[in-house]
Amino acid sequence: MDLKDILAALGVLLDSLPQGLLAMSFGFAALPSAIGFGIGAIFSLLWQLPTPISFQAETTIAAGGLGRNVQERISIIVFAGIAMVILGITGTIEAIVNFIGTDILYGMLAGVGIILVKASIDLLKTNLPGGITSFAVAIPVYLLTESLIYACVFSVIVGTVIYHIYNYIQKNRGKEIELASYDTVEKFKLVKLLTNFRIVRGALAIITLQIGGNITYGTITAGMSGSTVDLDKLSIVGGLATTASGMFGGAPLASIISATGESPNPVTSGVLLMALAAIIIGSTLFYKFGKLVPVSAVGGFLFVLGATVVFPTYGVLAMDAENPVVSGVTTVVTAVTDPFLGMVAGVLVRAFLAIFGL
Repeated sequence: MDLKDILAALGVLLDSLPQGLLAMSFGFAALPSAIGFGIGAIFSLLWQLPTPISFQAETTIAAGGLGRNVQERISIIVFAGIAMVILGITGTIEAIVNFIGTDILYGMLAGVGIILVKASIDLLKTNLPGGITSFAVAIPVYLLTESLIYACVFSVIVGTVIYHIYNYIQKNRGKEIELASYDTVEKFKLVKLLTNFRIVRGALAIITLQIGGNITYGTITAGMSGSTVDLDKLSIVGGLATTASGMFGGAPLASIISATGESPNPVTSGVLLMALAAIIIGSTLFYKFGKLVPVSAVGGFLFVLGATVVFPTYGVLAMDAENPVVSGVTTVVTAVTDPFLGMVAGVLVRAFLAIFGL
């Protein structure tokens, strides 16, 4: 193992932990999520995958917004995880990708960028001093360094410091203060799954989003190492990890753009990342971290991710695609509803244009 492998794993880990707090803010438990990271580490080592899985803000935000409560959100991700495993085992991912087409895929991901921006504004509002500071730090740091890791780490640290300073001042003035809190129960207990229209729709949205994420994020990370991504195996790993985590109330895990792909030994570095995440999240260290850091401090990073990385990248690709009308409709519908309905809208518009020869 090279020193650069370790540094890359630690750098991505620093980016992942705040996103774990984001998941906790939606009621997902951290402790069971460690199971998912363990599964990811084992299968990535077994199959020599250079594409690690971790907390993914896009999936967390989508699942958190589509479910009315924790039980619905967990049901959504578990059903989506099971479906991803089935799709991976049967090798149907490629067929789905070919059916969707790049016009719809890029439009859907551009819409997800807008969803991330809207979510970041909501997080900012939970604690204005910490949230505004997080934004004020994340944006210039990213513009100067072009590093999401630096933007995440510095904005979370400074936003947290300002949050505690503000609360200290308010406390001395005899006013009530806001405390960092996460609506989650930390224990291993099987969660009773629910089924209703909202959950089915939510699961379809997460499946659509994760297929898109595996294609894009997985390809980018694998490309860093000069290799190619096995979409079927990546889907199986992410699906198994999410299902095992969610069954006990944990958060969804999915492919990410990871700096471990640029390390000398990307597989080793990625496995180390997931193993360290499993250890830290499964220990008391993460709970202490959660008590100190308000979720508003993650808002700046989320804004940068959505507004300067995800939306511009896929927005440009969507408009340069074969049919920008299809991409545009997919983007807008995704942004105001969810990725699945965005995909359906794109397919319907494409069919309409084909029927009338437009």
